[in-house]
Amino acid sequence: MFCSNDGKDTLKSYTNPIFFFELWCSQIQKEVEKKRPTGKKLRVCDALTLHISSHFCTAVTHMLHISSHFCTAVTHVLHISSHFCTAVTHVLHISSHFCTAVTHVLYISSHFCTAVTHVLHISSHFCTAVTHVLHISSHFCTAVTHVLHVSSHFCTAVTHVLHISSHFCTAVTHMLHISCCELLFHCCDVML
Repeated sequence: MFCSNDGKDTLKSYTNPIFFFELWCSQIQKEVEKKRPTGKKLRVCDALTLHISSHFCTAVTHMLHISSHFCTAVTHVLHISSHFCTAVTHVLHISSHFCTAVTHVLYISSHFCTAVTHVLHISSHFCTAVTHVLHISSHFCTAVTHVLHVSSHFCTAVTHVLHISSHFCTAVTHMLHISCCELLFHCCDVML
């Protein structure tokens, strides 16, 4: 702490704007006292001037005091404004983090939608492939049905062929039987 010869805190005094005005007023009053004639009464105008000057100095002192309070109030307002700006900065910082989080959520949702789209696309291709397999299976079943139908006709034809062959064999048997009978008759005629 810096102190003067009279023990007063110089830093506190020199940073106070009222101190310099009070110092100036005291110097003026000392000069007025020096100029005042000794043993004589002051004139009315000099007394009024000193009285008005004293009131003026008091008024200026009050004004400086009020100005000091005003500066303190402005300092408090600026301090509160600083805290308000800090709070707004924190709110904007949190809002920025919130927007970033929402962006990440939307980004993940976009990737999820893309993945779902790919899954649906693959499912669509799978369904198309299954449809082709079923279509080919249907054609295969139709072809097998045709083969079985042709086989049935073939079996019927073979049955007819066998039936005709049976009739042919029966006819041949009859012809052999008739030939044997004729041969026997001929032999009997020859023997008689």
